[in-house]
Amino acid sequence: MNAGLKRLSNHGLLLGGLLSVIGAEAVAQEAVGQAGVLEEVTVTARKVRENLQDTPVAVTALSGDALEQRQIFQTDKLTQVVPNLQFGTNAPLAGNNSSSQVFIRGIGQTDPTSTVDPGVGLYIDDVYVGTAVGARMDLRDIASVQVLRGPQGTLFGRNTIGGAVLMSTTDPGNEFGGTVRGGFGSDSLFDGFVALDAPISGTLKSRFTAGRRKQDGYVSRPDGTDLGDVNTYTPTSKVVWKPTKKLEARWLADYSNADEHGSPLVFASINTAATFPRVASADAGCPGFNGSFATLPVVPNIPDDRCANNFQNRGPFHNNGTAPLKSTLEAWAARSI
Repeated sequence: MNAGLKRLSNHGLLLGGLLSVIGAEAVAQEAVGQAGVLEEVTVTARKVRENLQDTPVAVTALSGDALEQRQIFQTDKLTQVVPNLQFGTNAPLAGNNSSSQVFIRGIGQTDPTSTVDPGVGLYIDDVYVGTAVGARMDLRDIASVQVLRGPQGTLFGRNTIGGAVLMSTTDPGNEFGGTVRGGFGSDSLFDGFVALDAPISGTLKSRFTAGRRKQDGYVSRPDGTDLGDVNTYTPTSKVVWKPTKKLEARWLADYSNADEHGSPLVFASINTAATFPRVASADAGCPGFNGSFATLPVVPNIPDDRCANNFQNRGPFHNNGTAPLKSTLEAWAARSI
């Protein structure tokens, strides 16, 4: 009797365990059906709107919300989230904080001059940005960024041997409203952005934005100038007219202005093995003096007790230069699509 009840009890426990497992699997399958399906990602890598999974191109697509969640607010920060992309600044060579050097899979261009074509094409709303200076910019009102890896000359023309970076701005909304975003930080940082949707009719809509970013520099000079500062503002406007489902016209205008002190350059190193004919004595204290040749001699007319090979080395946050240094940018564009 007791043995029979024990066996029945064991069977009941086993049955209850099986029902629990089956119920858990059903709940898991339902959860996968509800939240495990990815939303369709639409790209324009081939000049048409299509599903990313159906596009035979190596594409990394990021929405504006994804960029904001990852704190990607400048084009050179795309390097942190896009594989095979190196989007850096070329300020030490170009002398301008907005200059860029873009490489995809190791192919790109470092020369920032206007006579040299880039190796990676940059497009804003399908309009080509043809110079390296100005490509490093704040990501204002961006709806999506698509990075195409590999040659794209068939659809995007020349200067895309390494790939292309496609940026699309946000379209006007259907209702009157806006967005305000702001932030503060170290070195007197202020970053503000405002956007306004103003639909004119059911078929004609407009959007206006303005962005402002200002921050003190972190590399000081003897004349009191702080290098590496930020001082930019960017207003934009976008009008979309769509009278029918198959007909659409767009008009866009934007303006960017940057007026900054200059790139935060500091002393790195100098070739101390370079020798010159004997022009200094051992009393100069320069290392490497061998009787007939000496390393760089003491610099005349400079009240510094060190040799020429290191008298500029004032630390990681100090530039010993005195020549005027500026970094300015003024760019504007108006286009219809």
